[in-house]
Amino acid sequence: GLAASWLGFDGISRNEAARVRSILELRADWRTADLQRKILEAPNLVMDAAAFIASSADPRPGEFRSFLEKKHSTDDTVRVVLWAPMVKHADRAAFEAEASRIHGRPLRISHPGGGEGPQTRWVDAPEQETYTPILLHVDFTGRDSLLTPVDILFSPERRAVAMRAAAEAQALATPPVTFAGAAAAGPGFNVYAPVFPGGPTPSTPEERRAQVRGFVLGSFAIKGVFDKSIAGTPVVAGKIGVYLSADGGASRRGGGPGGMK
Repeated sequence: GLAASWLGFDGISRNEAARVRSILELRADWRTADLQRKILEAPNLVMDAAAFIASSADPRPGEFRSFLEKKHSTDDTVRVVLWAPMVKHADRAAFEAEASRIHGRPLRISHPGGGEGPQTRWVDAPEQETYTPILLHVDFTGRDSLLTPVDILFSPERRAVAMRAAAEAQALATPPVTFAGAAAAGPGFNVYAPVFPGGPTPSTPEERRAQVRGFVLGSFAIKGVFDKSIAGTPVVAGKIGVYLSADGGASRRGGGPGGMK
């Protein structure tokens, strides 16, 4: 009788343990899925900006700012949104003249000339086949920053991510970066959203890379994104591991070849 009672109790205990494990695993899966969904929502304003640029033949700074400020909400985690068109070397002088005109001061396409992060110095970009200089920007950090037409693809690493985004016709996030002039923000990442000329998106990766009109770039502080993602969720005793890829394609967002045009 005692042995039978013990075996029965042991069976109940094992069943209860299995039930508890199942509940905990379900909660962990829900928490992971909820966190992933909220992180993937972070670039929504970048995608909105790409759609706006795609529908505008000649967007102006005031129009760009007005559109984004109307779309921006207080819990958006994006720090800065930029539009950088592709510019051939033969068109460099014309671009610099137009950028200087619309911003009311002399501007030249720039590259980093030394230093890193907040200590970065900007110098005239050397001659190259194409440039991707910032033409429009909206800063949501509260800084009164003047635009510098920095070539956002000045490094091979940046160019690799952006051109992969163009080839796949979808937005891609970079590995962690340090923002120039914003050391207090901590590490962050950029999201590149390609914009194509009007009409159907080019059908092959090669055609997309050749025909991409430019990129909308959004900058995010990692801490800000995760603080927003876990806000309002129940407190649990546990750890969440977050792994950031260093392969130039940490995360994706977009609709495939039918994405931003």
